[in-house]
Amino acid sequence: MRHVIERLSARMGEFAQSPFLSFLRDPTIDPADKFSFAPHVAHFVLTFGDLCRYVLPEQPPADEFQALVNANAAEDQDHWRWFLSDLSLLGRDPQLAYSQAIGTVWSTANVRTRLLSYHLCHMALGADSIGKLVLVDSIEGAFKVTAESLEQVARDFGARTGKRLHYLGARHADAENGHTLGRTDVRERLERLELRDDQRNPLFAIVDESFSLFRGFADEMLALANGAASVAAFVPHH
Repeated sequence: MRHVIERLSARMGEFAQSPFLSFLRDPTIDPADKFSFAPHVAHFVLTFGDLCRYVLPEQPPADEFQALVNANAAEDQDHWRWFLSDLSLLGRDPQLAYSQAIGTVWSTANVRTRLLSYHLCHMALGADSIGKLVLVDSIEGAFKVTAESLEQVARDFGARTGKRLHYLGARHADAENGHTLGRTDVRERLERLELRDDQRNPLFAIVDESFSLFRGFADEMLALANGAASVAAFVPHH
């Protein structure tokens, strides 16, 4: 498992250099403009809540790995509430007709964000307990790297407006850092886990696919933040 964790760490390093995270770190851009992407994260944030509540957990857990998955899912399943609060604080919570709101979430500009949600659910449903654990660790890794860039933006936004963001700010990052999966004893136990080659390669694939999906999502958020993508309402085919 140590090799899988090393692979994950390498993918985190690559993701940290993505154009979207570089955009968030750019001190010349107004923090409110940086957060213009926020409403378009809705599909992923709310689906991740469902992933943690309905897809990842198993009761009773079959083994210690599933128990860790359950613990992490329980810790994450309600963070979407902070996101809804942040939208209001950012002034990005307009009154829309229900059909307009749905059309925005399912717009053509948000395709890669929805694909991220769907593929994570697909990987979770097809994985054993160790596979789920690696998937969760990959998601947490992508968020940790993102949070390192978001925290400063949230601080700058707070300094200018007096408003403290939660999902996009330090509260969420602190909650993630306190997860059971991040405890030193848990990490050391996982690193000592011996895997066969036929177990390790599928786990590598989970890590690689997860970060590929997150990179597509990040590129889409950058396009939306820059106004390069038009948010065209979803029109069903007849």
